[in-house]
Amino acid sequence: MSQIFFNKSISLNELPSYINKKLGKKTLVLFCDEIHEATQDVLSWLRVLNDQVENMTLIISGLPVFEKRLKKELESFYKRITTKITTLSLTKEETRQLIEKRIKKVGGSGTGPFSDNVIDYIYDKTGGFPREVLCLANQLINLAMESSTFEIRPEILEHKKEKAVEENFDVINNLPSRQREIVKILQLSDSSPNQIVSKLDLKKYKTKQHAVRSVNNILKRLLKNKIVTRKVSGKTYIYVLSSKYKTLGAES
Repeated sequence: MSQIFFNKSISLNELPSYINKKLGKKTLVLFCDEIHEATQDVLSWLRVLNDQVENMTLIISGLPVFEKRLKKELESFYKRITTKITTLSLTKEETRQLIEKRIKKVGGSGTGPFSDNVIDYIYDKTGGFPREVLCLANQLINLAMESSTFEIRPEILEHKKEKAVEENFDVINNLPSRQREIVKILQLSDSSPNQIVSKLDLKKYKTKQHAVRSVNNILKRLLKNKIVTRKVSGKTYIYVLSSKYKTLGAES
């Protein structure tokens, strides 16, 4: 089935009829995870496929914010949703059960190395959001292994965070001044290159075009060093400061 979507000889306009021909009487189930990351163009094409491919079931999965976005940007797509399942946050007891099930899956029993205090800590920090529960539990296990201890304590993670914050401060404050200036702008809001330029003091540059060129070069370096990420928005990129640097205030 992957050949259908990776056949470069087929144009997007021909794709629905091509899929119908390939499927015959078979049913295609298309599952799209992390759908909140999809661009509007991708969502529009999913709507087209859903409309024009006869035996296709589309299942999408994403964060709650996606529903609001879909209502606002593609209401016609939203109206095509026939079944909606919402995963609510877990209770403290359900958080314990989730951890217990994961431990059982790898051959353990009970909550293993996670004491009641640690489970309380995980629940308080994650609000019972399943993905965050598993992520934090995994972090704690890895940190305990790094420390060569079988005892999982929340203090291990807090110490790691404090050390990481110090390192992140050093990274930002050791950047050249123009890179720091752009980081400060991105700390306030995600921005396109032109939006960044509009917030700069253009007196520092010969022309606005020089400023645009300089900003683009700096963004490439920041992207390479994983200080920023970017996402497509229409015909441009929106640059986003990596989460570990967002709460840091770069010194002047």
